[in-house]
Amino acid sequence: QAAEKPEFKPFINMKPGLEKGHGVLKAYKGPRLRVWEIGVEGPHVEDWPSAGHRALYGDLTMSQLNAKTITRRLEAFAEKAFRRPLHKGELEPFQRLVAGKLKEGVKPLRALQLGCQAILCSPGFLYLNLGEGELRGVALASRLSYFLWSSPPDATLLKLAAAGKLRPNLSAQVKRMLADPKSDRFVRHFVRRWLDLDNIGTMPPSADFLEYYRDNLETAMRAETEIFFRNVLDHNLPPREFL
Repeated sequence: QAAEKPEFKPFINMKPGLEKGHGVLKAYKGPRLRVWEIGVEGPHVEDWPSAGHRALYGDLTMSQLNAKTITRRLEAFAEKAFRRPLHKGELEPFQRLVAGKLKEGVKPLRALQLGCQAILCSPGFLYLNLGEGELRGVALASRLSYFLWSSPPDATLLKLAAAGKLRPNLSAQVKRMLADPKSDRFVRHFVRRWLDLDNIGTMPPSADFLEYYRDNLETAMRAETEIFFRNVLDHNLPPREFL
């Protein structure tokens, strides 16, 4: 009976799958399921302390938090947030903030959290300022990591940068990073900006052609382009492959 309805006719001869399912659901005009409430339990953490907890508090317990230990945690947290060693005096505004809160009677845990919040609101975290001219050390590691991974440099890059050995090993590190799944971020972002792939779908065809223009066609078009670029990148093919 459903096949006799005109809105379902374009999907009758389609193979079962995601494309057909989306099309049928979109064409369906009958009663729909309404969900009034959803309950979620969590987070379910298998190991404690979690990575996020260690990044903020280290190995400190509540009883160990005081002005001195908070300063050490702020310094460690700021270096990770700023993706580089701290400049002289750079931590002082955050130390003054925390010290003022402690004098007001704020609990040490809350004072530390406020200090970390201030660090995450500062230009050192929000902006990637690597200086001018030839990049070296941590600046080079950050530029490379954000270019290929869209994330801060990992321990390997930072270790090489601190030892002054990153530039001599630059080619090997680029190969290592491109082999990492995180390099898919580079492929996705670069291709979309280069070819304006986000504009796909802004001018869909008329209703007469919807039979050939399904819901997942736009996603497939983007994915095809990204996969092709990934293949050229992985095999170091010449630029003429794009022609």
